[in-house]
Amino acid sequence: MTENSSREDNAFVNFAHVAQRVAATSKRIEKAAILGEYFTKLSDEDLVLATRYFAGYIFPLHDQRIINIGGATLSYSTFNVYKMAIG
Repeated sequence: MTENSSREDNAFVNFAHVAQRVAATSKRIEKAAILGEYFTKLSDEDLVLATRYFAGYIFPLHDQRIINIGGATLSYSTFNVYKMAIG
């Protein structure tokens, strides 16, 4: 595994962990605090992607493509990747 792919794997695991924490609370202020803490640690490039993913848009708003999956499917998949990563 290259250093770059290892960094990308860790970035996705961190994303999955944050998504799990956000999903675990119904409190909007707590969700915002979790996301705010996470977003401040990201590079500008990663921040753009992370905010799109958390908002439910993986493509820029001007792009007409859609992925056609629901939030539950995305959450389930993200959580399973996270579980695999932590063993």
